[in-house]
Amino acid sequence: MRKAAVLLISTAMVILLSGYGCQRAGVVTPGQEGSRAQTNKQTNKCQALKEEIEEGLKKINYCQADSDCVYVGEVYCPFGCYFLHSQNEKFSGLREKMNKYNLLCGQCRIKCPVFKNQSPHCAAGKCVLPGE
Repeated sequence: MRKAAVLLISTAMVILLSGYGCQRAGVVTPGQEGSRAQTNKQTNKCQALKEEIEEGLKKINYCQADSDCVYVGEVYCPFGCYFLHSQNEKFSGLREKMNKYNLLCGQCRIKCPVFKNQSPHCAAGKCVLPGE
């Protein structure tokens, strides 16, 4: 009888330690599948929003003359320190998306060089800062 009890306890310990219900690297335990799928979904949302913002920044940066260029002195990580765009375009929609990105996807920090009050100019159809 005693040997049977020891065998039963030993078997139970092996089952518990084998990973069922325990979290180990590379093993998804019951109930964990949903949280991993949620994390992947969030990562995909963040990546899609980031790409949308980057495309929007490219789209609004165009010019024909220096007077077309406007400077926005705001920092939005991971998108950059300073933003230049055509005066014919609004930056507010992208600002809202960047704020949404930071809320959903986590904030980051970047170091930006000190901006010397320089006027942007038009070069090859894009607004740029002097020296670029």
